[in-house]
Amino acid sequence: MAPQGHYIDVPLLGLESGAFGPEETAARLRLGLAPLASYELHDGPIIASGRFVVTEHSETWTWEEGVSVTLPFTSVMEAHEGRIARWWDYFNLATLLDAAPEWWLEHVAVSYK
Repeated sequence: MAPQGHYIDVPLLGLESGAFGPEETAARLRLGLAPLASYELHDGPIIASGRFVVTEHSETWTWEEGVSVTLPFTSVMEAHEGRIARWWDYFNLATLLDAAPEWWLEHVAVSYK
């Protein structure tokens, strides 16, 4: 991640500013993923053109036995001088909100800036 690289969950664009730089980005990712009981990445197509990389993938998030969701994602990244300058994740927020347990939603809500 570039020092001023920008990461955001696009469904939240306008509600919050996202994360800037590697430390904020790592903290933002840990916020949602660290409380999970398990996480699985399902690879998909990757398209690269010039400085841009687009991935289509899905992620299975499991909070506890019997409580999980598989989220389809499209991620758009822009690289500059070998580092990520822009990383925007596109997904259906309702899919996540409908599946997530209340305790996780509260954890994430109070932690967002």
